[in-house]
Amino acid sequence: MKHHRHTHTLLLAPLMLCMALLAPSAMAQALPGGPITIVVPFPPGGVTDVVARSVANELGQLWKQPVVVDNRPGAGGNIGAAAVARSAGDGRTLLFAGTSIVINAVMQDKVPYTLMGDLQPITQVADLPFLIVVNDSVPAKTLPELVQYAKQHPGALNFGSGGNGTSPHVAGELFKQKTHTDIVHIPFKGAAAATTDLLAGRIQLMIDSAQGLIPYVQKGDLRALATPRAERIPSLPDVPTVKESSSLDIDVSSWLSLWAPGGTPGELMDRISRDVATVLAKDSVRESLLQKTVLPVGSGRADFTAFVKSELTKWRQVIDQAQAKAQ
Repeated sequence: MKHHRHTHTLLLAPLMLCMALLAPSAMAQALPGGPITIVVPFPPGGVTDVVARSVANELGQLWKQPVVVDNRPGAGGNIGAAAVARSAGDGRTLLFAGTSIVINAVMQDKVPYTLMGDLQPITQVADLPFLIVVNDSVPAKTLPELVQYAKQHPGALNFGSGGNGTSPHVAGELFKQKTHTDIVHIPFKGAAAATTDLLAGRIQLMIDSAQGLIPYVQKGDLRALATPRAERIPSLPDVPTVKESSSLDIDVSSWLSLWAPGGTPGELMDRISRDVATVLAKDSVRESLLQKTVLPVGSGRADFTAFVKSELTKWRQVIDQAQAKAQ
């Protein structure tokens, strides 16, 4: 009997060891009870808010617990981001941020949080592809023709953006640096105002989210020359990429992402990342987003962390060279 008990113990030992090893991971992956809040640092109704609410609704169904969106706009997204940075790292409070979270960290002298410290990246939720568009006052029909025209008429072209420090602003600065052209930046109070002046001919060029520009391109009011991304935009299959239409290496877009407060367990962030990828893979979710020209991503935490680091490096170089200042 003693030998039998000893054998039984030996057989159980590997199982007990596995349980001991798995237990901390399983506990870390468990979601906190009660409502989970996703802070959107922009007003309701914009694309960031719309996508955040779609993801929150799907996560709520998957997790079988409330996932609510809390809009905290102001200071270019810093107010909402700071609120999440001050929150406990227990998974109850998350941040749904755009590209501005990286640009703010680079361009502004001081932000009320430490990126990659107080705020930790979880996943890139979606990509918002950009378009390079001109109005009829610009004779260029292709991207190389635009670059040639800009070089022949230095300082004559103006490009608009929704304000200093926005993604379209720094995208325009990147375009100027890559093409060695003198194009004047005109900041507006929002992309809608910039688009209005582009349509009216008061500015000639924009590099901005395709979502707001596609209706005017489809009606023929604006001319889309290229998209600065690796692949063509599904809803604009006839518009080439920058690389297809030129020798330029310009890859830029806006993106949406999910972040957690510093101190959040890595296993929990991995769990959230996987679950976001799961809901983004649903046909109904993908189709809804694609109809808005929002391209679902759902990257893993390690991949998104590397992407954020590369974005910080890229925009720091562009902003330093342009000597760009925040509003």
